[in-house]
Amino acid sequence: MKQFSLFVRNESGSTSVEWIILTAMILGISVAIFSSLANSIDRTANVVSTDIALVASYAQNSPTVISPDACDEETLCDRYGAMQ
Repeated sequence: MKQFSLFVRNESGSTSVEWIILTAMILGISVAIFSSLANSIDRTANVVSTDIALVASYAQNSPTVISPDACDEETLCDRYGAMQ
């Protein structure tokens, strides 16, 4: 019985448990942040890729500067205005 009461009063193991819980929380938050950033970066990369492709297609069709007349529907020109 004396050994059991010494075991219950010994707090050295509880510190390890607290560090494990803290580490798990930090890891969980890090994964959530990384996941959120990865989605945002992917969307941004897709938008930039589309914009570059659009500018390249305008450049192939017309070697001159893009004018407002060249913009149709929802394109790069609608988002950023005609390039001059």
